[in-house]
Amino acid sequence: MEKYRHLFLELEEGLLRELQEKGRVLEVKAGKSLIQSGQNIRQTMIVLDGLVKLYRENNEGDEFFMYHLHPGDGCALSLICDRTFRVSSVTARAVTDAVLLVVSVDETENWMKQYRTWYHFVVGTYRKRYEELLETIDHIASPEKWH
Repeated sequence: MEKYRHLFLELEEGLLRELQEKGRVLEVKAGKSLIQSGQNIRQTMIVLDGLVKLYRENNEGDEFFMYHLHPGDGCALSLICDRTFRVSSVTARAVTDAVLLVVSVDETENWMKQYRTWYHFVVGTYRKRYEELLETIDHIASPEKWH
C-alpha cells in the first residue's frame, strides 16, 4: 500500500493507516468483472493501478458507457453504500490489469463520521461524477453547440 501513498496525499495519517490495515489489495486481470448490475455491494472499491470501466446494460446486453476509474479514483456507487448493502445499478470491468483496494462498507461508513478527509474524498468523487453527467446531458441535449 505504501507504493500507492502518492494517490492519497489529502488523506490524514490515521485514515491512511486504517486503509492499509483494513483494506485488501486485490490484483485483477483485464476483462474481469468487478461489480455486476443487481449485485449487492458489500465493499468499496478504489483503483490503485490500471483502468476500470463502469457501464449500464440493457435487457439485450447492450452497454452504455458511464465513466472510467483511474488510479486514485473510487467507485462512487460503492462509496456511499451503507450496511443495508444496496444493489448495484452498474457493471464494472477491468479494462487493463488492475490493482484495487477493497474495504468493507462497514468500515467506510464509520470513516464518514470519523475522518473529515474521507468525507471530502467521497464528496469529491460524487462531484466529479455529477459534473461528467452534466457534460453528457449537455452533449445529448445540444450536440451542435458542443462540437
